[in-house]
Amino acid sequence: MFKKSEPTSPGLIGPIVSSAFTLAIVAGCLIALAFWADGYSAALRTFTSMIMPVGLAWTIGGFLTLWSIRRGRLGGILVFGLFFVAVGLLGNSRISDRLMRSVEWPFEDAADEQLESTIAPPFRTIVVLGGSISTGPDGRFELGPDGERIFTAAQFWHQGRTESIICTGSSVTTEAPSTTGRILLESAGVPAKAIFESPGMNTVEEMQNLKTFFDQPPETFPQAGDGRIGLITSAFHLNRAMRLARAQGFKFTPLPVAYRQGERDNYEVYDWVPTVQNLKDSTTALREWLAYFAGR
Repeated sequence: MFKKSEPTSPGLIGPIVSSAFTLAIVAGCLIALAFWADGYSAALRTFTSMIMPVGLAWTIGGFLTLWSIRRGRLGGILVFGLFFVAVGLLGNSRISDRLMRSVEWPFEDAADEQLESTIAPPFRTIVVLGGSISTGPDGRFELGPDGERIFTAAQFWHQGRTESIICTGSSVTTEAPSTTGRILLESAGVPAKAIFESPGMNTVEEMQNLKTFFDQPPETFPQAGDGRIGLITSAFHLNRAMRLARAQGFKFTPLPVAYRQGERDNYEVYDWVPTVQNLKDSTTALREWLAYFAGR
């Protein structure tokens, strides 16, 4: 009376099971290798990274690539395989670290410049490029990931190594970075009379407006025409900033901060698992290369 149900097509279930099994073995070997090489904590970090959004997407991409290979789907192999390789490469710390090193101001040069600035006469002024401050949920301004820009500027003032500070930046959606920079510097004890502002929606505009500022400085601005001028910005951004500064005829002393490249070369197993921070760093470095080739 009842028809016998047809078995599920082995052509679909087989590749799914074998792909998942293969991927589970690879993931298990990676976790086991982390445990063997660096201990329980490293194994746990490896597992945790694999189940976080980026790691999980990468793992699923690997599964879909294996499944496409088993099914003989060329389109799937290309799409999922490219996704798996791209996320795997750009998302692991070894690659993102090297990309950052390719765009960041050489650390050795930065150390020499910082040492020289401690024994040389004070700067006439230090330019602090905007983009390092965020707004908290309570509306207060906070130092963002690149907040070392503001902190270092305050250090220079309190150490008597600069006569003034110029904060730059404009915004159409939030308070201008030049204004938020002033507010935080004042809260850190830098007198208002020593802080100046210059607008600019991006680095190109900031340099153009700084040219106007120095051509016609405010009356209260230090007037030593031959005094040195320092430029503080994140290390990854400093090459571009100095290139655009030279285009305006400036001879700034570069003062890089907020390095993102790693301090070590002895990477651990879990460093191979992609994370959102590594993807962000890789994206930042690639954006700097794009700006270089675009002449920006």
